[in-house]
Amino acid sequence: MGVAFESADTGRRTASAGWYRTAAADSLTRQAGGGFAFLKADAVSEDGKKQVVDLVEQRYGPVDYLIHSLAAPRRTDPVTGTVHHSVIKPLGDRYEAPSLDFTGSEPAVSRIRLEPGTEEEKQATIAVMGGTDWSLWVMALAGRRLLAPESTTIALTHVGSERRRRGCTVTSRATLRPSSPGQRVA
Repeated sequence: MGVAFESADTGRRTASAGWYRTAAADSLTRQAGGGFAFLKADAVSEDGKKQVVDLVEQRYGPVDYLIHSLAAPRRTDPVTGTVHHSVIKPLGDRYEAPSLDFTGSEPAVSRIRLEPGTEEEKQATIAVMGGTDWSLWVMALAGRRLLAPESTTIALTHVGSERRRRGCTVTSRATLRPSSPGQRVA
């Protein structure tokens, strides 16, 4: 099952990149004899999580494998109401690279400079796309007893230029085990 805020082809515009990836996942799943459900929802919202958990409960039952791979501009903390805004900035040193500039009368090559993110921006980005939201997904499933015994969850990310060329990188992995044999995670 997949959840994302992706858009299909409208006739005037092509579909979003994530929509094509979701369509490919659906095709691969069907070729393997499975079924794929896609829910267009805001994956970082409490309502989006509830919609997904409801569908998982109705259609599938306990989850064996949870993949958290998310890019979003903002997320509202469900407890405090604080809106966290993510940023795409380097950590540590400034990033500088050639860039095409179309702002003048003629296109030109210039340099782009990105200052490093602050600690506050880093923490806000983690709150949106990192471990904070990932944890909320695990808790939402566990709260409804929808994590299979010894289920596994991973977080995927796109990090750094060299890693980006190789695609997603597993940044964290956890195997969730009941606290005693036969007991489900609650």
